[in-house]
Amino acid sequence: MENFIKIFYGLASDGLTNKKGKPKNFAHLAVALIISDSNATGWMSLLLPVIRSVAKRAKKNGTEKWLLDRYCN
Repeated sequence: MENFIKIFYGLASDGLTNKKGKPKNFAHLAVALIISDSNATGWMSLLLPVIRSVAKRAKKNGTEKWLLDRYCN
């Protein structure tokens, strides 16, 4: 959960979120959600397979590593 918070605050300070604090890049959001190890409930749980898929792709293309290196180390 700590890395989730660090990533969100880092993205916000770098201007990579919208006015409501949501990351502009869906891959950043997906990685942060998977790192947080939280689970959606209700109809939002239907999006979990998509989020996992995007996060897996982000891990392969280096986005996850970039986020962790930039905001969590």
